[in-house]
Amino acid sequence: MSDADNAFTEATNELIALYRSVERSTLDLPWLSFMPFLIYMWESAKLVFFFYLGLLLLVPVNLIIFVRNFFPGHWRYRPFFCD
Repeated sequence: MSDADNAFTEATNELIALYRSVERSTLDLPWLSFMPFLIYMWESAKLVFFFYLGLLLLVPVNLIIFVRNFFPGHWRYRPFFCD
């Protein structure tokens, strides 16, 4: 066998061992967990809060930019939460 064949065989065996260890560790997980639901709820609350905050500040921020652009220089129009 060549070195490439040996490397491929070794990598395959390591991958199989990794999948077996993952499969064994899943047996230790609880049947039901509330943590994914709590994470989802927290992320949803943050999304809704910052979305409405962005909509609320969209008009005042762009109004300030509109007034500022009457003077030398130029600012771009954009909501505050977009980079």
